[in-house]
Amino acid sequence: MKIVESLHTVGRELLWKYPSIERGLRRLPTPWGSKMSSLTLSSGQNITLAHREVHISDIGSRTFHYRPNSVGDVGVMKQIFEQKDYALHHWPQGKDIIDLLGLLNKKQRLSLIMDMGANIGASSVFFCESFPGAKVICVEPDPSNADILTKNMVGLKYSLFRGAISNRRGQLSLLDPGHGDWGFRTAPLGLQDGASKCIEAETVQNLLARFGEDGIPVIAKIDIEGGESDLFSDDCEWMDMFPCVIIELHDWMLPSKGTSRNFLKQVAARELDFVHRGENIFIFNTMLTRKLIKEYALLS
Repeated sequence: MKIVESLHTVGRELLWKYPSIERGLRRLPTPWGSKMSSLTLSSGQNITLAHREVHISDIGSRTFHYRPNSVGDVGVMKQIFEQKDYALHHWPQGKDIIDLLGLLNKKQRLSLIMDMGANIGASSVFFCESFPGAKVICVEPDPSNADILTKNMVGLKYSLFRGAISNRRGQLSLLDPGHGDWGFRTAPLGLQDGASKCIEAETVQNLLARFGEDGIPVIAKIDIEGGESDLFSDDCEWMDMFPCVIIELHDWMLPSKGTSRNFLKQVAARELDFVHRGENIFIFNTMLTRKLIKEYALLS
């Protein structure tokens, strides 16, 4: 069992570089329990899921469902529920975001968290359970991932957009480069072969208007496998609405493509704090955070 657990913790970069490793790992049993359930996908396919209790915060645990032979599912659970990749308490700026979310909940104001690249819902569950009163707007283009997400988000406050995030409304191709359930990419229509799927694309502003219920944007989490090049290429006023942006960049995965370039240009054009932990970059708009805390602290 220890050998299996060790194999399941192989670095993400290694799995991307050598996809054959992942194909081998898919045949290994999951290191976590044997409780099983079933799910009928929107495609009509029946799949078997495993489920386990995951600890998110001091309030207790929650049942979380995943594909037992998916390295992507197991990996994302380790990152979010065990390593706590999206925890904010490591920095003073993050503690201010936690205070802001607590204040909005106390004042009965809806706070909004956008989860762009929500996968099977691990990050969305983490945010919902960590910040009572917040609503998560989930964005996930892969139908199977989105179906599992809906099972994991039962009882939580969320909306799901089954499509991709972009800097403009339209359609994109959804590609599976063969890197598993956490590696789907998007590309412009017409530039890929018939193996791709056509999906709807929306902007941050449109999704906030559609699902935001007049809430207060607080956190934007972005893990879109290189799609950040398109997202940050234009129309980025939405960045000025979020006190915190969390992003994984993918230059390591797509060498010579410059997928982080547009994001870095947008950050450089603003007065923001830039910190790094694990795979993720945390961007803090401290002026906006303090303004919101002051504004809502004065409300009766």
